[in-house]
Amino acid sequence: MLSHPSRRGRAVVFGVLVALAALVGPAPVGAVPAQDDEVFDANETEGTIERVRYQLLGVAAITGALLVGYIWHTDPSRRQRVAIRRREDRERAGVAAFDDEFVLPVDADADIDLVDEGPVTDAAPEADATEMEADVEER
Repeated sequence: MLSHPSRRGRAVVFGVLVALAALVGPAPVGAVPAQDDEVFDANETEGTIERVRYQLLGVAAITGALLVGYIWHTDPSRRQRVAIRRREDRERAGVAAFDDEFVLPVDADADIDLVDEGPVTDAAPEADATEMEADVEER
């Protein structure tokens, strides 16, 4: 649980602070003397309520716009289209890097021998050696 010494120390300090806050409690508030010369103004209160109402509507509109943006950004089909477009862009950039280079096309399915061994014969190696000796003797 709390095996690390610094975590244990932080937990002890936090516990002490919470205990002190619980013992001390909120500071007592003295009674505010009533001022008899202040008159209740309903128009001022109504203006305050309207201002708060408009602020709450603004917060709701901003929250709604952020929600629409979040849903649009995390839409799975949109994310897939973006991923495909990015992959194609990377592939095009990779191909564009080779525009000035000659690249030998290679068929992955074909067996390619890069060494030319000459024509294939069914003759035995000894026959080839005897033919070569005959050619040398003629010269």
